[in-house]
Amino acid sequence: MSQLIDELKKADRTSNQPMGFKASRQSSVGPRLKLIASVVLDGNIPAESTDGADAVSLLSEKIQPSIKAVKTTMEQIKDIPWGIHLRDTTGIKVSSLAKEGCDFVIFPADSYVSNIPIDDDTGRIIELESSLDDGLIRAANNLPVDAVLLTDSFEADGALVWHRLMIFQHMTNLLSKPVIIHVPLDAAESDIKALWEAGADAVITEVDTGKPDGIQKLRKLIDGLPARTSPKKGSSEALLPYPREAKTAEPEPEVEEEDWE
Repeated sequence: MSQLIDELKKADRTSNQPMGFKASRQSSVGPRLKLIASVVLDGNIPAESTDGADAVSLLSEKIQPSIKAVKTTMEQIKDIPWGIHLRDTTGIKVSSLAKEGCDFVIFPADSYVSNIPIDDDTGRIIELESSLDDGLIRAANNLPVDAVLLTDSFEADGALVWHRLMIFQHMTNLLSKPVIIHVPLDAAESDIKALWEAGADAVITEVDTGKPDGIQKLRKLIDGLPARTSPKKGSSEALLPYPREAKTAEPEPEVEEEDWE
């Protein structure tokens, strides 16, 4: 299985505290938000600029990214799971990238199905727009994809507004697959926490060579997030204590009434 998808599924599992007086203890180390660093293919990326990321996504604007360009870029980055983010999959041969160690592929919804590998080794992440109706969003749950990427939850100035958060919460309520959300590198702590609580399993952000420690700062912020306080996507219900069998009260003896006549 794809390493990234395996980690996303771990983040997707939110353990709930049973209700009642005898609540079970939660592990101090629970699911955490994953961080994906987005790197422009063919770019000169300092190795330290991706420190703290759980995975690296190579962003390609070309129809057919060269294997040489992929290898050159990955030689600058430490050994963590990497994948390719395709803007256009026309004529692409993702299988050739998989042979080089590509762990996942991110692709737009209008991609050709035949161009995306259907196997257990390469994770498949489909991009969805928030403008889709509920029926189409739910349809993604039955597609042979492993996760969903939402890219339009932040405003142009990099801020998260309540209306966008409401849309994101609505989509995660409909989706049963792990959800990745695109965020700015300098996103506010309150915004990241709101997305985590709303059901995000990972965030993806572009590496900025002018801010080589940007990913590390975002990693520190994420690691400081508290455990998710509510069940994700409504898929888990609160655990109620198992009801004990009620004791059957013995019937009281009948008292014969005396005849006072």
